[in-house]
Amino acid sequence: MKEINITKHALMRYASRVHKVNIVSDRTWDIWKKANEEKIQELETNLKIELGRLEYICTASYDKHKKAEFYINKDKMMTYVIVESSLVTCYPINYELDAEGNKAILNILLENLKRAKIAEDNFEDNYFKERDNLKQEKELIQAEIEFLNSKLKKLQEKRAGIESRQLEIIGEQQELRDLIKVAEEKIVRSKLAL
Repeated sequence: MKEINITKHALMRYASRVHKVNIVSDRTWDIWKKANEEKIQELETNLKIELGRLEYICTASYDKHKKAEFYINKDKMMTYVIVESSLVTCYPINYELDAEGNKAILNILLENLKRAKIAEDNFEDNYFKERDNLKQEKELIQAEIEFLNSKLKKLQEKRAGIESRQLEIIGEQQELRDLIKVAEEKIVRSKLAL
């Protein structure tokens, strides 16, 4: 683990929660600290050693707190919160059961987490190739759609040209039919033709 700074708050919480020192505020901490200077060094040393043995759980941001790394010590049933490179607090793992019940719940939750991570790894291994194949197939289909859309546009333009020419031919044919009708009528109704 990288070098971790220990905040005053974290050291105060460590002393009160792990070593059962009765500290409830900064003022009582300062009083206790002055009376127990030699224990402060021991607490810091113990905490630094303990930080090297913690089990990483996750990096997350809960409620309105900053993103933090969460670690646990199963033996001491403690959670440690590290923000950037500073230990900001620690607190007991407590599911509102007795010590044995809390440990049992934690072990079950850790086992569930382990199985879920293994399942995720297996999922990624199993579906990685399929996911890539699907991505490639989708890209090929998209390229084909674009090609066909381009071809469709050209065919629609060609159809529009044909339809336009058909209308011209129909118009020319109608002009000829009109000429024929006029000529026929003038012949048949010769007297009226003039």
